[in-house]
Amino acid sequence: MHRKALTVATASLILLASACSDHIVEPLELADGRVVGTVHGILSDYGTHQILDSAAVKITWMQEGIMHTAWSGSLGYYAVTGLGSGQYELTFWGSDDYAVSRMTIVIPKLDEVVNGAPATDEDYAYSVALNVDLYRKDAGISGTVLKTEADLSTTAAAGVTVIADYTFRLAANMTDRTGGYNVYPGRYTTVTDNSGFFSFDSLPGTPSVVIYTMPYTSGGRDYGMRYAQPALHSGAILELDGDMVLTVL
Repeated sequence: MHRKALTVATASLILLASACSDHIVEPLELADGRVVGTVHGILSDYGTHQILDSAAVKITWMQEGIMHTAWSGSLGYYAVTGLGSGQYELTFWGSDDYAVSRMTIVIPKLDEVVNGAPATDEDYAYSVALNVDLYRKDAGISGTVLKTEADLSTTAAAGVTVIADYTFRLAANMTDRTGGYNVYPGRYTTVTDNSGFFSFDSLPGTPSVVIYTMPYTSGGRDYGMRYAQPALHSGAILELDGDMVLTVL
């Protein structure tokens, strides 16, 4: 069977495409062929920018209620084929040294690919180029949480839950949220000790991570949340720049 190929390359996670024509004739019916999607690309180590050509990476996805699996090949290349129209979450499983990565892609419907196509039984090949970085789990961050007392002095805040969150990033005003990193799990949790100290290790080495405290009660006083967004460095545990000081709500 003859296939008509349409190829789209984009770095975004939600991938849509449409075909344009200078002369469109409205048919009596839309094409009744089907879209056959392929997602392919290169897998790399984010920290070193080296292609993962010697490490097998497993790629999994759900399709019509069934879990499917593919493996990376030589030179870090992977290809997921035979995808019908719909949204898919591709999960990339490297060695234990790497965090799991998840990417969402969309294979469009036929009438979104071919505008006003005449009726046909032909399949339409739709290709998405998606290169993926994997992050080593070798970064860390530490810091201290203090609480403000009634006399405005600060003391150690023991037993505070601290979250390292990859699901979003903070804008410069430290309030507005933007997209996060595609690592799984997306959140890590620890608790401050009696001196208010906390530490995370074996974190995915993304460019940054959002650190925040959960609501906290001590001595009958309720304290609000505090946020920080430190940079991370692969292979290093860094100390947070400044204490996280909790104030009364």
